[in-house]
Amino acid sequence: MKLHKKQTFTGGGIILLHSVQDAMQTEKLLLAAGYPARLIAPPPELRKGCDLAVEINPVEQPGIERLLRQKQIDFIEVRPVTA
Repeated sequence: MKLHKKQTFTGGGIILLHSVQDAMQTEKLLLAAGYPARLIAPPPELRKGCDLAVEINPVEQPGIERLLRQKQIDFIEVRPVTA
């Protein structure tokens, strides 16, 4: 019997977007492209567009930004989140 290792999510980066719909669309796009991502509520001091953001691994930022631009997803910014 094979045991599958559960892949852990490593966040630390955040994509700020204009609307909840944009955030949901972005998460779906990133997951389909193989990037780990999840919807989160951004910290209050980072809220700029809507009350939903997409958490990502900052190591993946260049590829993610390139994909979002190719798909014409209008995001506010991608930035690190400090604890």
